[in-house]
Amino acid sequence: LLKLRKEEEEEKKLYIHVFKQWLSTNSASNSEVSRRNFDSYYTIALILMRKMRLQDIDAPYEEGLKRYCKINFNEEQLKILKEFREKVARNFCLEKAEDMLLKSLEWRKNWNIDNLLKWNAPEVLQKYYEIGFPGYAKDGSPVLIIPYGNADTRGVFHSCSKRDFISFNLQFLERTMVMIREKVDRPEGPVTRAIFIFDMDNFSFREFTWKPCLDSVLELVQMYEANYPEILKYMFIINAPKIFSAAFAIVKTFMSENTIRKVKIFGTRGWREVILNEVSPDQLPAHWGGTMTDPDGDPRCPSKIGCGGKIPINNILFDNSYSYLRSKKLHYSIELIDPS
Repeated sequence: LLKLRKEEEEEKKLYIHVFKQWLSTNSASNSEVSRRNFDSYYTIALILMRKMRLQDIDAPYEEGLKRYCKINFNEEQLKILKEFREKVARNFCLEKAEDMLLKSLEWRKNWNIDNLLKWNAPEVLQKYYEIGFPGYAKDGSPVLIIPYGNADTRGVFHSCSKRDFISFNLQFLERTMVMIREKVDRPEGPVTRAIFIFDMDNFSFREFTWKPCLDSVLELVQMYEANYPEILKYMFIINAPKIFSAAFAIVKTFMSENTIRKVKIFGTRGWREVILNEVSPDQLPAHWGGTMTDPDGDPRCPSKIGCGGKIPINNILFDNSYSYLRSKKLHYSIELIDPS
């Protein structure tokens, strides 16, 4: 839509058309324009308000939208508009929000986000990096589990590029958005957020602060904050050792206050009850407090979360690209041959 700017009045008509599509619920969820270019009603309402010059009006703007668009809002739509007023646009600063949107669209282009779901990730990530969706929360929110503590960090970064690692994680964020959109027309109300569970069992601060790993994690956090705002309902960090507080102190400097408030950190106790308040046991693997198992009885459900484990040496690609002293990259492929 942003590329179709010609006359301001024509723009207004276009935005109002999209906004009306969203309000009609069914047509909005099937709209290619709405689905591809606007991940939420927040953006549509933001741009519409921008065109209507309503950003300086302190009084409730629902009446202004009603007069301008000639739309009678129902109770649910008014509730959503109120939520927009309270939460969107970086504390209701429209200039920052519009800049955020433009940068996000450019970022999506640079990272080929619209085609990311079709991308076939390197086999080493699919096989050895544990991450997956076991099911849904009680309110329909998607649940994503990442057993980060057991990840073979050095093996991963020696086996694939930094861009591949980041793209693989972004692919799961895009899958999260798809799962959210699929539940937008529920009779009991739309789903707008997801629950993330990070298992830090066997977490190594030394591996986490290894430069390739730390750089990638911090870049991912910044990408999430800039391009997937307000999709988080809760982030449960479980089995966190004491040293994890030092790691989180590094990461949270790149997180917004809204995101930090939704993070709940637990040691080895107390997290099962809290998670089960949000997620039914049949939607969680038994290893993480639920009742779900794989057909073979595996409580970790590798068919949904992935197998994980140590990456074999013959998959490793040695790369000195992170050296501070040289910019040249040297790649060595190593094959182990039995002496016999």
